[in-house]
Amino acid sequence: MAQGRGARIGAGLLGGTAVALALAIAVVRWYPDARGLNRLYAGIFWGVAAWIVAIFACLRLKPKGGAAPSMRRALHTAHSWAGAAFGTVLFIVCFSGAWAVVDENLRDWEARDHRAPAVPASDIDLDRMLHAASAQGMDWRNATLVLPYAWQRHVSISVNSRGRAAPTTQQPQKLLLDPAMGAVVQAPPGQMAGIVTTLHKSLHAGFPGRIVVSLFGVALTVLVLSGIVLHARRWREALLLRTAHGLRVFTADAHKLIGFWLLPLLLLIGVTGIFSGLGALGTLTLSGFAYPGGMPQAMAELMGTPPARPAGTAAAMPSVQALFEHHRRMQPGFEAEMLTFAHWGDVNATFTVAGHRPGQLSTSVFERYHYRAADGALERADTVAGRGFWLQAFAAIQPLHFARYGGEPVKWLHFLGGLGAAVLAASGTAMWLQRRGLRGEAGRGAQVLHVLSLGLGGGLLVAAAMLMLATSAMPPTAGTAALQQPLFWGSWLFMLALPAWPACRRRGVQIVAALSGIGFGLAGLIDAGRGWREPLVATTPALAVDAVAIFLGLGLCVLAFRLQRKTT
Repeated sequence: MAQGRGARIGAGLLGGTAVALALAIAVVRWYPDARGLNRLYAGIFWGVAAWIVAIFACLRLKPKGGAAPSMRRALHTAHSWAGAAFGTVLFIVCFSGAWAVVDENLRDWEARDHRAPAVPASDIDLDRMLHAASAQGMDWRNATLVLPYAWQRHVSISVNSRGRAAPTTQQPQKLLLDPAMGAVVQAPPGQMAGIVTTLHKSLHAGFPGRIVVSLFGVALTVLVLSGIVLHARRWREALLLRTAHGLRVFTADAHKLIGFWLLPLLLLIGVTGIFSGLGALGTLTLSGFAYPGGMPQAMAELMGTPPARPAGTAAAMPSVQALFEHHRRMQPGFEAEMLTFAHWGDVNATFTVAGHRPGQLSTSVFERYHYRAADGALERADTVAGRGFWLQAFAAIQPLHFARYGGEPVKWLHFLGGLGAAVLAASGTAMWLQRRGLRGEAGRGAQVLHVLSLGLGGGLLVAAAMLMLATSAMPPTAGTAALQQPLFWGSWLFMLALPAWPACRRRGVQIVAALSGIGFGLAGLIDAGRGWREPLVATTPALAVDAVAIFLGLGLCVLAFRLQRKTT
């Protein structure tokens, strides 16, 4: 009967997916809005919402000839088994997501020889920067200049594809400049932050991996919603964290406590995570129902028309600094992030300023001002403001998911939410395994899940800790950067193989907690000890990373110590 119900649920999920897709197409075609992009993103949002509703509806499907289970029983079964099935990969996605939220902070922490006080954009002499680029042989007539932001302390200039020099030339294609004097700075060689951040964004598998990550956003959302429904009447238990009643009770209390207190943040992370990848997939697959020209026409409206072709007629160009000051007077309060030059020196040359406004849930991809370079006349302003609710909701996905709003306190709160989601995934898997063991049902499947959760989930924790420890201990050179990838993947592979030994499998959680705790703790202590010899204004951001690493390492070591006491 269970197999029959499982088959019916599978068929129901396929049917629900088809219905959700049909609804999305119908909304894109007939939503009462003349703006194609608003119809397109309305269809994507409605389709995903219908899909999630279909998932919950399928849980009530009854077996052939049997009675439908109660919603509470169905939710409990689905929550338990889905947590076991998806928990390990969900831990990987959520832990790497917490890392990705503070990616800029970690890059600053890693590039310790490049730490310097932030320089406001208003204090940078742009003409000096471009003159320095020309002195290095760069042809920046078609280029993008990225201003210092957050923990990126330098000015970056890179030649755009339309102006890129031939591979045989010696012209530099990208330069990093000191914002005060324009001197060329060697780019920090490290890859530490990017290795784990890319794991969250695409599992190192490109666009298909991005879609898979988004599907686990669906899993997180469904698990959080079902969990809060199951425990809605037992909210007092969410105030308990009993440490003297054994590991099983502590794990269950921590699971409920995190799920209850971080509920709004977990839902925000899960829902925005869904649309980070599925939004792009929806744009790719549904744009043909909104535009006769399909995807190219949709992207042209979303991103704006490209700059006019060069006329071939030379024209005198004004000072770039003067153009930027003109923009700042025209658009007070707009925080510029990058400047783009197109066909500089030609009569059709353009100057584009991209960025965002404080408190605006959008990104520099959507917020741009295009000026005619010759006289500074505004040709076009691109913004999501006033372009419809659904497009604005889509533009808000990235800043909401990666905490690009509210400053550093919100960013670290999202980091805590990502870690909390990872702990929920790990504790849910642990509780499922504990229940199977207590019932004497720990068969081959449970053993395989135990090995995979230790090797994949615990292995990632150890690999990230060893990566941070090695980065803090070794000088930031090209040689160190070359070791980071092999060290990370080698550590993870070693931990994946370790649970194959029964003794290591029995003490698996203790080994993971001890190794990762030592790694994170020492990484923070080594960097903090080195930082006291440097100016405090430059090292303060890195000290925040040190404090988090030390605290995380201490917590993991305490867990390993308590597990050791339990076994002895």
